[in-house]
Amino acid sequence: MSPQLTYTEYLSTNQNFISAFGRLRPGIDLSQARSELALLGAAINRAIPSDPDQPDERTSASATTLNEARIDKTVRRSLFILLGAVALLHLLACANVVNLLLGRAAERRRESAVRIALGSSGRRLFRHLVSEGLTLSLLGGAFGIALAAWATAVIAPPTNVWAPRNFYGSLAPFDAPAFRWAEMAFGIALVGLTALLISIPPALAAFRIDVSAGIKAGSRGIAPGGLSLRRPSSRGVIVGLEAALAMLLVVSAGLLIESFSRMQKAGLGVEPENVLTFWVIPSEARVPPAAAPEFVSRILEAITSVPGVVSASVDGGGPLSGTANSTLYVIGRPDPAPGQAPAVLRHYIAPDHFRTLAIPCCEGGASPTPIPQAARGSS
Repeated sequence: MSPQLTYTEYLSTNQNFISAFGRLRPGIDLSQARSELALLGAAINRAIPSDPDQPDERTSASATTLNEARIDKTVRRSLFILLGAVALLHLLACANVVNLLLGRAAERRRESAVRIALGSSGRRLFRHLVSEGLTLSLLGGAFGIALAAWATAVIAPPTNVWAPRNFYGSLAPFDAPAFRWAEMAFGIALVGLTALLISIPPALAAFRIDVSAGIKAGSRGIAPGGLSLRRPSSRGVIVGLEAALAMLLVVSAGLLIESFSRMQKAGLGVEPENVLTFWVIPSEARVPPAAAPEFVSRILEAITSVPGVVSASVDGGGPLSGTANSTLYVIGRPDPAPGQAPAVLRHYIAPDHFRTLAIPCCEGGASPTPIPQAARGSS
């Protein structure tokens, strides 16, 4: 299989970043598999250590579930922040609807009093008010679920969107977002919870109706349910809750916008203007490993010969991504404790790389010659 992955020696050399997939036998749990793999990794490291002088690069083996392995911790943290904002917005919408239903119940206080006087029970009136809130929740939930299913299909990235086929970090089919039965069940459960949140407070008012006062007051029956600073009511509490949630959302959105603005203004260390990038991953059958340097040189010569191109370079990944990590050790300084050495991105570049991306060389060589505002290429 190795020639079909990336290069011939991909699986036959001592690599320590390979992920393998396996299915546990019946009766074997994940902790047992991790224990056995830890012993196996230690045995591999003793037999063919990556580098005995670099303890941070020792070979090891561990196991995790497929669902955990496909989720990036940074992305998960961002999604939790987004989920919190959506939850606050949902509570704010529920508070708005509850307040509207409470106002409607106050306006219909005379009608409710007449119903009870004619023989309708408070329990029946309670069910009637709950059904109104349930209908609103079902209509809104059905629209939301349909919108979520449509939006997921529209915005879901295609497979291998981040990189070409058979390249590190490319999205597999199980990474792509999808709207399935689990998401449908979550939406239905959320609709049920929303129905309770917006239906119960107005419906409870049916048990607190003074029939005699409600019939005599007529349209003045609205006053007891109004807002008052001297006499706090349920509507007043909900209005205060709405204001608090709205303020929290506005402040959080402002902080996120400010953070995003500061991140955009942060220096990248490169000059991205007028730089074009593209991928070149030829088949190993057409370009054997021995012919790869000559192949890259021909590509760079062809690019630099294009009118308007000032400089060209090659890199295994983008300036802020890289293709792999390496542990950093400084010559002449003591090695850090195991696990404390910093990791840096590793790049394989052409000699004119710093000049192409306008990366200043502070020490160790002359600064690159400034490039005029013309097209610079980086393959």
